Amino acid sequence: MKDEKSFGNTGLLQPAKVNYKTLEECSYDDPCIFSNIANEQEMSPYETKSETEQWTSKAITNRLAVIIILLLMVIQTIFGFLSSSLACITDVFRLSSDYLGQHRISEKNSASLRRLAYQPRRYVALGDFIDIKIRQLIHLIGNHGVSLIFVLEAIIINIQVNF
Repeated sequence: MKDEKSFGNTGLLQPAKVNYKTLEECSYDDPCIFSNIANEQEMSPYETKSETEQWTSKAITNRLAVIIILLLMVIQTIFGFLSSSLACITDVFRLSSDYLGQHRISEKNSASLRRLAYQPRRYVALGDFIDIKIRQLIHLIGNHGVSLIFVLEAIIINIQVNF
């Protein structure tokens, strides 16, 4: 009898059989630093943390990241305008999106918000599967395509000689 975590037959050119519940359970069991997302308590996105929760090592690290991004953004803005560098000014806009994203996640990080932010990593397995299939196709054409060209040339030459 198969249990629910059985992934089915994964032979050549046969898709693995994975049910949705298995994907849901396996998506948070990896050694990723975000592995405790599903297990944390749900919190309203409009609530802020209490005073004791605001000064934990994780909160301090998040605030430090926000401060560093903000400082880099200010320094890069100043030097970008002084040197008239479009690349520096463009990078300031990218850093501002990093700043806003990190600030939003560090201040009001409910489990649902983090789940939305980190859920796309489920598609890593699908991306790997597609990548493997594309590499197999490239290998087939690359290695055996040259042989096919030589065989077709030999057939064409043989037809020209005989007729």
